[in-house]
Amino acid sequence: MNTIAVIGSSSFFGKSLVNNFLTNGDSVIGFNRSDARNPILTSYINNKNISNLELIHADLNHDIDVIVNKIKECKPNIIIDAAGQGMVAESWQDPTNWFNTNLVSKAKLFKEILDCTFLEKYIRISTPEVYGSSIEKLQTNSAYNPSTPYAISHASVDMLLNAYFKENNFPIIIARFANFYGPGQQLYRIIPKSIIKCMRSEKIGLHGGGISMRSFIYQSDFVSAINAVIEYGKVGKIYHFSDNDMYKIRDVVKIVCEQLNEDFYEFVIDQPDRPAKDLMYNLDISSSKEIGWTPKINLKVGIADTIKWIEKNKSTFLEMSTDYVYIP
Repeated sequence: MNTIAVIGSSSFFGKSLVNNFLTNGDSVIGFNRSDARNPILTSYINNKNISNLELIHADLNHDIDVIVNKIKECKPNIIIDAAGQGMVAESWQDPTNWFNTNLVSKAKLFKEILDCTFLEKYIRISTPEVYGSSIEKLQTNSAYNPSTPYAISHASVDMLLNAYFKENNFPIIIARFANFYGPGQQLYRIIPKSIIKCMRSEKIGLHGGGISMRSFIYQSDFVSAINAVIEYGKVGKIYHFSDNDMYKIRDVVKIVCEQLNEDFYEFVIDQPDRPAKDLMYNLDISSSKEIGWTPKINLKVGIADTIKWIEKNKSTFLEMSTDYVYIP
């Protein structure tokens, strides 16, 4: 049994991991700046081991002392860093918010926990956006070429962690994931948003016509990826996690329409693309295969499961907003 701290525990990724760790019998401390816990979007709410979970309302930008003190009190052997200011296009509005949260506040946290000898692994959840757009296969040692303030902030904190590993033996592991999805995901993301708008018979806008290409990882696959990193991942290494297939965003929406018997061409509206939008990130996943991980759920199956999840609470979901609310 591990004691695991999850920073960013109220994100879709974080909630899914918390549920997994509780199921495994681990003791979990969750940190998040948002205390909103909609039961429909919270996978761990009915977990039989929920008494093993302690949730701490703490903001990286204002409550570093709260986070540090709790870490030193509970002495987790694993920390999962899934926190950060998200949303790529919005990062152009005020880049300082992204740098403050994703780099400056993280730097303050790292400085305070460098001496935590009980810590075995600090697993940082990163993004392929640090590499910028690339048709060629991206290796774990590929050069960084970020295109947006969001991506720059992530590349910067990854480099800082690598420096702490080299100079202080800080036990970092960096895990970079393709797009993830599944039951419990925020409704403004492309897959649940498409499903709900399709059910409402509302049109959906596709930035740049939806020609950018992405790989998608289903919930159970990214959870198994973190389990593999905890058990087999080597400190100081970077791991890539991605499905084997790449899809244009418009083709993802087409799959949703096919499964809901809707006319794709009546459903979508092409819109201007977002600033500095990357075309694709073609991740090489040799590193994840080294620790025994490969994706199991293909996109069509994963979308079908996500549709079933939404249909279970259809009346509630149809009344919920699919718009992103920016929190500075």
